[in-house]
Amino acid sequence: MYLAREGKEKLHFNEDLYDYSAIQQHVREGLPLILQIPKDMPDELKVVAGHCLQVNKSDRPTAAALLKYADREYFKCADGGIQYYLRTSKVQLAESGGFGVVHRVNAYWVGADLVEQRPRNLALKTFFKPLAQDEIDRITRTLPELDHRNIVKYIAVGRFEPDRRFTLIMECCSGGTLTEAAITGLSVKQQKEYANQLISGIHYLHVGAVPHIVHKDLKGKNVVFEDENKTTLKICDVDSCSTRLREASQTFISRPVGTRGFASPEMQKCWMNPLVGRGQYLVGRATDIWSLGAVVLEMSCAGVMPPNNEARDVDVPVIPEDISAELRDFVIKCMMMKPEERPQITTLLNYFAEQ
Repeated sequence: MYLAREGKEKLHFNEDLYDYSAIQQHVREGLPLILQIPKDMPDELKVVAGHCLQVNKSDRPTAAALLKYADREYFKCADGGIQYYLRTSKVQLAESGGFGVVHRVNAYWVGADLVEQRPRNLALKTFFKPLAQDEIDRITRTLPELDHRNIVKYIAVGRFEPDRRFTLIMECCSGGTLTEAAITGLSVKQQKEYANQLISGIHYLHVGAVPHIVHKDLKGKNVVFEDENKTTLKICDVDSCSTRLREASQTFISRPVGTRGFASPEMQKCWMNPLVGRGQYLVGRATDIWSLGAVVLEMSCAGVMPPNNEARDVDVPVIPEDISAELRDFVIKCMMMKPEERPQITTLLNYFAEQ
């Protein structure tokens, strides 16, 4: 367990740790006693040991200070190592979704030198069900690379000990959802500004991200505000339903996704199609354009989607006449029944900038 200077004989833990004369002789020769933490020691114990075994006694924690290590949960990154731990109770940020639950947490970062950094308020999404390894690999490769002001930032991917459930660490957006803001009432100017930000975020997913991404479950509850000022919104839940495009414009749908009231007609037909999961059904970027129109409609209708058109064989909301003319025109363009008749996201950039 103890190491001497390079080139000198080591003291062996099993044989020499309790041999006082051997340790005395080792010290008389001017050899330091440097503790090597075993590689197979659990990471959480390595952190405690690293603090307790500081060379300078003034750097070692007191017994009272060690109590803070008792209630920690440790996060293991999918790519190896330990980076974060929690020391406070979790506060649920939103209602549970179909895939997981999101909490606000106070997380500390621990570097390779075992020096902890200042705590950060972060969001923690824990998945209800185990994910297949290929899904974990896909998320690990893709999500932390996303970088846009209107997309929630994913910081780390991995698992917390001891429950081992798959977990995402993200930036914490504390301003509530767009649906909540719409219910309280938004001016036409605010609706246009938020629509432009949504367009910018979707444009990044469709065109700027590598690989390109179709979200497939855009709705007001999946759009959050960065803070209480409600000036910057961010698209979230990119991890649950989104698909990385392999084709130039379309992607196979392997499972029913989306939310009633916001899902495009082709997505709704996909829900009813028995061939879903067998590579026989395609849904592309246009499904997000429909959902974008639905979110803008939700803003214009104070967070309550209007009733559906009973003449349709799928859920298609009736677009009210009494909303802003500019917003209504935008919604009509986005919510065309045929995907090929909807505008591409590149043509919608800064749509309301001049209005």
